[in-house]
Amino acid sequence: MEAVAAAALVASTIPDSRIAIDPEDGPREPLPELPATLRRSAMLALHRVLQDGSEMATGWVDSADADQWRHEVQQIIETLALPTDH
Repeated sequence: MEAVAAAALVASTIPDSRIAIDPEDGPREPLPELPATLRRSAMLALHRVLQDGSEMATGWVDSADADQWRHEVQQIIETLALPTDH
């Protein structure tokens, strides 16, 4: 759960990101510019979360919501993979 939240925060700092963090759930202060290396680490963590048999994929998500959850995690991965030429 923390890995997905942290990756979403990293993704939200990318220019033109479609990932928005609800102000009620996010940090109180704007995030500083984050090192580019965090993007790769966040992507690797999310790929692990999505793996078959991962605790999060099997235990934390209700089966009715599993497809939506996986789609949202995939959107974060796609944002993290955007080129850094901004």
